[in-house]
Amino acid sequence: MNILGVGGWELLAILVIMLLVAGPKRMLHWAYILGTYVAKFRVMWSETVDVIQKEFDDAGVDIKIPKDPPTRARLNQQAGRALESLTRPVKTTMDEAAGQMGQIKEATAITARTAASTVNGNGHAPRQKPKPPRPSAASSTIQPQVDNKEFGTWSGQASAEGRGDLGTWSAGGTHKNDQPEA
Repeated sequence: MNILGVGGWELLAILVIMLLVAGPKRMLHWAYILGTYVAKFRVMWSETVDVIQKEFDDAGVDIKIPKDPPTRARLNQQAGRALESLTRPVKTTMDEAAGQMGQIKEATAITARTAASTVNGNGHAPRQKPKPPRPSAASSTIQPQVDNKEFGTWSGQASAEGRGDLGTWSAGGTHKNDQPEA
């Protein structure tokens, strides 16, 4: 429920605050005044509609203006009637799609029932074998086995030239500084 953009709980909170601030006597008086203004508005609306309808009739325009003030429901109803020619093809397409989905569901249910009726001797559908668990991301990485003789080694010692580097790489598995001197 929305009245001028104010929801039900908000309207209730406003009424409670007004009751606390104004008091019950003043609230009754305000309600009476509001009722008289609503009645005056309806009379003004009716008179305005009569004048405009008379002008339309004199001009030969075939438009009927409603005597009651417009409400949201009435406006939505009129808009729906006006847009019906545009929304009818979409509605029929949606109805056809819903019908086809119903047929698919029925066919699926029939297939499931026939599969369930296939008995395994004990009146139950055959069980599927459980699938093995999937390996986790950490265990799925393959750790290569390193053979130092095949891939070479890294030496943390400085090279013989003494350049102050961090060491050397040897491809044969032994470092040139690690070989026994002859």
